[in-house]
Amino acid sequence: MIVKLEMPGFLAALPKAIGKSSGDWHWRALLPVWPSVCLVLGGGAVWNLPAGFWSPDHLTLAALVYLALVLINGMLLAAGWTGLIKMYEAISTPGFFSYLVAEELMPGYIVYIQFVRCVQIFALLVSALGVAILLSGPAQVIYDQIAFAAAVATSAYALRTVSYLGHVVQDVLWQKAIVDEFPGKQRSANIVLLEREVEHKASV
Repeated sequence: MIVKLEMPGFLAALPKAIGKSSGDWHWRALLPVWPSVCLVLGGGAVWNLPAGFWSPDHLTLAALVYLALVLINGMLLAAGWTGLIKMYEAISTPGFFSYLVAEELMPGYIVYIQFVRCVQIFALLVSALGVAILLSGPAQVIYDQIAFAAAVATSAYALRTVSYLGHVVQDVLWQKAIVDEFPGKQRSANIVLLEREVEHKASV
């Protein structure tokens, strides 16, 4: 009998990831700090731009600014994919994969990877939509302002996501190194030892 093995999707992995990490949550984790900061940045960008920025006389300049956001999001998407590929390579190695499955950590990585991809693609689509709205010449400037604020906010959040992805990749590679070096029961004792050594070096 042939068994078809598929990687769980985002919705299938999300409840397991929440259940695994719920004991480590703090009430501050529920506050949308970074989305709020990015929305303020988007609103602040619109507030500091003159209304004439979206006028037909300045259409070329405005289009260049919008296209710059599209280019930035494209670069973030490419950089994010590089980090995600490293994560895929690490978590798919036989020993580390077995460890993640046994410790029920795989759903958390699946959710995180899908979340990063969605944020980057959404930011790229929003910035591209902003260009389309600008070139369509809406009757009221408020539509251009809303589109620009959304483009700046989503781009800022995508930038924050990609910058944090670097720390996550480093953490994954560190865990993989420990799992590869200390198999089985030796792993937990050596992890504690490594943590103590790091704390000792930090306190010196």
